[in-house]
Amino acid sequence: MNKTNVAVESDQSEFDLADIKSCASNQVNVLSVKDAPIRYECTLRETMSVSELPAGGTVV
Repeated sequence: MNKTNVAVESDQSEFDLADIKSCASNQVNVLSVKDAPIRYECTLRETMSVSELPAGGTVV
């Protein structure tokens, strides 16, 4: 995980950098980790602003 936590150019693959096997996802247009026992594929449904105050934020 530390190998994928570095700043790389947008044309570089973090999968290649960390020597991790990838595969196509089922529902989203990005690669998944091939050997992951569980993969969550999420799409944005809604955002809700809770508050503009410092303890507030946005629920995604």
